[in-house]
Amino acid sequence: MFSSQPGSVRQWNEEETMSHMDQKAVALLKAAASGDHNLVSQLLASGVPVNGGGDGTRTPLHVAALAGHEGVVAALLEARVQIEAVSSDDGDKRALHLACRSGCGCVVELLLQAGADIEAREKYGWSPLHEASVVGNAQIVKILVEAGANIEATGLGRWQAIHRAAQWGRVEVIHALLDGGANIEAQGIDDCRPIHYAAMRGHIKVLEALVKRGCDLFARDVNGSTVLHSAAGGGQLQTIQWLVGKNIPHTILDGNKRTAEDMAQIYGYHHVKWWLYKQSPDAPSSQHNQAKISLEEYERLGEIGVRWAANGDDSHISSQIPNRPWRIHYQDAQGWSYLHHAAANNKV
Repeated sequence: MFSSQPGSVRQWNEEETMSHMDQKAVALLKAAASGDHNLVSQLLASGVPVNGGGDGTRTPLHVAALAGHEGVVAALLEARVQIEAVSSDDGDKRALHLACRSGCGCVVELLLQAGADIEAREKYGWSPLHEASVVGNAQIVKILVEAGANIEATGLGRWQAIHRAAQWGRVEVIHALLDGGANIEAQGIDDCRPIHYAAMRGHIKVLEALVKRGCDLFARDVNGSTVLHSAAGGGQLQTIQWLVGKNIPHTILDGNKRTAEDMAQIYGYHHVKWWLYKQSPDAPSSQHNQAKISLEEYERLGEIGVRWAANGDDSHISSQIPNRPWRIHYQDAQGWSYLHHAAANNKV
């Protein structure tokens, strides 16, 4: 079985894939998956079809590429396997996509040398470069860029590889893409830049890398939202604190005259809202007097949760927190969360 990384490669259902295949074809698929080069060669020599069932499911090349079996891939290529066959099991990915996901540079190079389409697209328009960027393999990214991959290729939502790397927190990939000529201010859906995606997911290391490489920390999307608004909309308190520490005004307005505090309120991140509120409680905000809970109530319920965590009261934690999910993010005056209190009191 193959477990998936972030993306659309799902687990391989052997019964589903092999139910229609004869025993020799099944044997070839299993040998390719396990990396048994000798058995693969024997089966191919005996006349077993190299392309499997030919119905769009995973072929021996797909499973060998995903598992990173260089010798098996070489044997299949020598037997003239269909290098551009798509796998419906994997969102119409080709062997090169799966090799990029496996992280085996030798397999990627073998496929490219054999003529694999470096710009091949799967179901959602992702290229092999997008694939490598999502899983965070900077070595594969460098191989693809040096081989001529279009570094500005877009998939779903106008996302380039650098957007996906930022979303998934892949710092080394960010550097590899920028070294290869990627645009640090590339605009994706709604004109969001890499820094917006990183902030929304709370990837401070990516933000640090982008700032160091010269990105515009005050860039705005089509709605006039700043990176601070993105972080607030994603409920990323630590990221907001980092951004405010970089002198981004916490009262900065988007195109609809909303602050980051307003965004936190809209998306239900009360712990973010109240932290921002406490920075300047007298500042005008459309949401100060429209909170679903008061600051006093937020603090009262938060302190109750602290006692539950410190005392190991898992019954209350499990029954009450899901009804008010914002409470799990509560931090006391020392910045301690429920997790800090539970750990400090050895409440496993």
